[in-house]
Amino acid sequence: MIVLSAYRFYTVLVCVTCLVLGCTGKYPGTASEISYTLDLDTHPVTEIVIGDEHKINLIGQDDLISAPWYITVTDQVIFLNDIEASPLRIIDKETHEVVRSYGKGRGPGEFNFISGISANSRHVVVAEMGSSMNTYFNHMGVIDSMAVTSANYKFGFISVFAVNDSMFTSGATNPDYLIQLNSLYRDEEPVFLKERVIPLGHQPDVYNWPSITLSDQYLAFSITGIPEITFADLSGREKFSITVTSEEIRKIENPPVEAVESNEPMRVQSVFSVLKIIGNRLYIYSTGSILNIIEIDFEDPARSRIMGRFRFMEQSENGYLKLFGLFSDLDHDGKDLYFTFRRSSSIYRLPFALN
Repeated sequence: MIVLSAYRFYTVLVCVTCLVLGCTGKYPGTASEISYTLDLDTHPVTEIVIGDEHKINLIGQDDLISAPWYITVTDQVIFLNDIEASPLRIIDKETHEVVRSYGKGRGPGEFNFISGISANSRHVVVAEMGSSMNTYFNHMGVIDSMAVTSANYKFGFISVFAVNDSMFTSGATNPDYLIQLNSLYRDEEPVFLKERVIPLGHQPDVYNWPSITLSDQYLAFSITGIPEITFADLSGREKFSITVTSEEIRKIENPPVEAVESNEPMRVQSVFSVLKIIGNRLYIYSTGSILNIIEIDFEDPARSRIMGRFRFMEQSENGYLKLFGLFSDLDHDGKDLYFTFRRSSSIYRLPFALN
């Protein structure tokens, strides 16, 4: 059950239901042998109105937020990535004071374009696009070490990033594969999985852009524009996939997933703006401004459960409610939901207790 409270609004009790998964059988010769379908519309949606009271206003020097993106929270601090201002800020969760600020550049403690922030039980790890170095922070936001892992990168390019207690994932690190599993604390050869969807040099190449998330038991990933989530074990073996649908997803009209000789860029709309495992639950922020929370049973997928669906709304200047828009990233500390929003100059916190 989810207990949701939102300052001036109300408390909602949302009962969980089992997934209605339709098994489409085995497909010999494919990496993932079992595929399921999931219609999210079988579960009701609860509307949440986001207002100014949910914004976190920073205090102290370097308090202006321009384009917030990645956000990760620990017990005491918030790690915030801003793609137009200071790349990384450490913020006190209680006072909202900027404790540390890391600027742009190539010097120690500086970052250019951060491609992911992810936490495990020991560290918060920051990855930088185009670099073979990860920076390890303790949970208080102090740099613990910097690890050069160039031996694990074939082309030194990280587009997506997630960690657990033993490994991290990266995407688009090899011209033939979309996803790479790497050892986090040891120098070991990486594992490549998921071949590219269409050849390089063909349009729409955005179909080769993955979203990846990782737990201590499994990893899940999806490809931009394709409403399917694939689940694999930590050896890289794909176990099953779930094709997700809803009324909003069915409205998306993306070009066919096939190689097309064209010099004109093709627009592909993302089905999920966020795909993230937090605890033992999979958070999916999908088109229609809906946050779907699913408890995945990796050993028996049919026993997985929808924990809740929440549509995020905001009030327009004329007083009408409108869709909140796409999240850039989110995290949950067991009590509150923290999230960043595209085209926003704020970060948000919403009381959101999961039971």
